[in-house]
Parts: sequence; C-alpha cells; structure tokens
Amino acid sequence: RWYRASAEKGYALAMVALAEMAILGEGMDQNLALACGLVEPVAGKGIPAGMYCLGIMYERGLGVPHDEQKGSALVSAALAAGFDQREARL
Repeated sequence: RWYRASAEKGYALAMVALAEMAILGEGMDQNLALACGLVEPVAGKGIPAGMYCLGIMYERGLGVPHDEQKGSALVSAALAAGFDQREARL
C-alpha cells in the first residue's frame, strides 16, 4: 500500500520496489506490464536501480522482448553508476 502511494507520487525507488513486487507476484498477482510501466521512466532518468531492474527484465524477457545485449548494457551502466547488486531482489 505504501509503495503504491509513493510510486503514484513519482518516487523513483518506490516505483522500482513496486515493479519488483509486480514481477515476483508479491502482495499482488504477477503483472509484468505494470512492472515495465513503472521501471521504464525511472531507468530513462538514469537512476541506477531502475536501469538495473529494467536490464534484468530485458535479460530474462520479463514483460519486454528478450534482449540480452540491451539488458547487459543497462545492468553494466547501473553498476558503473554505483548500484549495489546486493540491493536487488531480482
């Protein structure tokens, strides 16, 4: 509930957290379209957590076309920007 309220206000990390929940089906049915809609704008702003999440989605073909090259580039960019992989839930 709190993640959704924060995500609706545009808080990037809440959007990523809610996207991860939607991918994993935690607290809701799995909803890859919702996850993609939440994480794409965050990644587009260059926020490392969003880039990492979207990269994993591309690598695994979760709600987006399977594209390992694009996914790997996003993951690498997120890590280069300081994202700590240990924070990821995917």
